[in-house]
Amino acid sequence: MKLSSRIVLSILALLIACHIAIGAIYEIFDELPTRNFHYVIIGGGTAGNVPANRLTKDSSISVLVLEAGQSTTDVLLSQVPFFSSRLRASPLDWNFTTSAQPGLNGRAIHFSRGFGLGGSSAINGMSYIRGSSQDYDRYSRISGDPI
Repeated sequence: MKLSSRIVLSILALLIACHIAIGAIYEIFDELPTRNFHYVIIGGGTAGNVPANRLTKDSSISVLVLEAGQSTTDVLLSQVPFFSSRLRASPLDWNFTTSAQPGLNGRAIHFSRGFGLGGSSAINGMSYIRGSSQDYDRYSRISGDPI
């Protein structure tokens, strides 16, 4: 089946529009298609990516998100719940260590912080602990907000 040039151009235009709307990951600065942006957001974690996403709802706005680390999209350990502990001291971790803590008998501990696209949310354990009902009852009493 032969496609007309009009159909091919329409598909190409659609693909280009999708690429612009979705964005792209560039790991080399010189590969950026432009050096002019309406907004530059430092940090590709939750606090940076959420406003970047909101800003790009307006297709006339261009946003550059700068992240120090690499893309985490192909890192299985960042996608499987509870595997985040295996990312400690990896290239996806800033490898911070706390100062000696009196409450820990003078020990220092590793303090994981994400070094990659997604920031620390890319190395989280994907789990949570729900507070006890007594905690929520106390919040209600303190705030005056009935349950």
